[in-house]
Amino acid sequence: MKTTDFAVLVNKFIMEYLVSARNMSPNTVLAYRDAIVLLVTFMSNVHGIKPEALEIADINAKRVEEFLDWLESERSSSIATRNIRLAAIHSLFRHTCSQQPELIFSFTADTVHTCKENSTDRGQQCLCGSGEFNSINQHLPFNSLSNILKCLV
Repeated sequence: MKTTDFAVLVNKFIMEYLVSARNMSPNTVLAYRDAIVLLVTFMSNVHGIKPEALEIADINAKRVEEFLDWLESERSSSIATRNIRLAAIHSLFRHTCSQQPELIFSFTADTVHTCKENSTDRGQQCLCGSGEFNSINQHLPFNSLSNILKCLV
């Protein structure tokens, strides 16, 4: 994808998925948007990645964990608020997996699906969990990463 892939995916997530497909309330849409804005702010302030240059590949499990810690330490967010922000990120990446199946493999290898909620100890919250991955994967007309890459070229 192009360097603006994150912006394109976020726009589709908010406008097409949250607003149109899910018909979420304006306040819910704003809460999801705010979580993404905070993530973009964090990536810019802490990692020096300007918002206009942010790519989906720049966001991985380690950076999401750092972002969640940053919310608590720098912004004094409560654990509940932190977990709400994490839920919004999970939703964004779940939607991304369903819309861009070629990204599933990169998300399942090392990225944000390993991030956990804090202090509730309810287990891992996966962005592209094995159930979602298997469900999407069985509907794909190809069965390996190399075949997927051939289809993308």
